[in-house]
Amino acid sequence: MSQKNSPSLLLNSRINDGFIHKDNQPNLRDFHYRELSKNALKMNEIHSVLLESRQETLHQISSIIQQQLELYQTLFEESSDLSEYSFSSTYRA
Repeated sequence: MSQKNSPSLLLNSRINDGFIHKDNQPNLRDFHYRELSKNALKMNEIHSVLLESRQETLHQISSIIQQQLELYQTLFEESSDLSEYSFSSTYRA
């Protein structure tokens, strides 16, 4: 059989989807799109929780730093009062 005389089996006119029942075929793109959408939604929710936690942590750190500054200010004032007292009592004598 020569190639010139035999009809091509891959001609566009011979290729069709007639044997496939399209109604029974699952649309995998829709499934993957739904899964992608679910994952994106879950990721956004988790990221939102992360940002809220980070904000709360930063507020707590800010509060701790403020308390430390107040303590240092109090200690500084007390040490200044003590040094003035000891300085004035030393020179009075």
